[in-house]
Amino acid sequence: MDLMSALGELLDTELIPDLNEVVTIMINEKIKVNIELGATEEKILLGSFIVELPPGRFREEVLKFGLLANHASDINIGSLSYISNHNCLVLLQEILLHGLKVEDLYNHLLLFVNRAQAWQNAINSGKTHPEERNEIPKKHSATQGGKIFGF
Repeated sequence: MDLMSALGELLDTELIPDLNEVVTIMINEKIKVNIELGATEEKILLGSFIVELPPGRFREEVLKFGLLANHASDINIGSLSYISNHNCLVLLQEILLHGLKVEDLYNHLLLFVNRAQAWQNAINSGKTHPEERNEIPKKHSATQGGKIFGF
C-alpha cells in the first residue's frame, strides 16, 4: 500500500490524485490542502491557499508578520508565502520521503492544517497574525530598533 492510500485510510477518505497528480483534501470546509510528490520524488509537498489579501496596508502588515513568523525558531511547520497572481497568503511545506511513515505524514498534516487555520482565523477576524500561537519571535530587529543592511 502506498503512502497516500495509507493516509486516506487514516483520514477515512479516498485520496484520488487529479490529472496533475495532486491530491486535494478539504478540512472542515475551510482549509484546502494540496499534496503532491516533489519533482525529484524525494519529497512530498503540502500547500494551502490560506486567504486572499487585497492590496493595502493590511496586506502589508500581514506579510510583514508572515515573514517574522517564518523566522520564528520554534515554528517549523511550513513557510508562509504570498502568491501575487492570486493575491493569496499561502502555507507551503516540504517533507522528506526517506523513512517517512504514514503516521509521521498524518502528524505533519495535522500541524500544517492547524497553522493554516490559525492564520486564516486571525486574518478573517481582522488581525494581522494569530495571537494565540507563538508565531512571532519575541525579539526581532524591528522591535530592538536595529536595522538590517542599513535599512
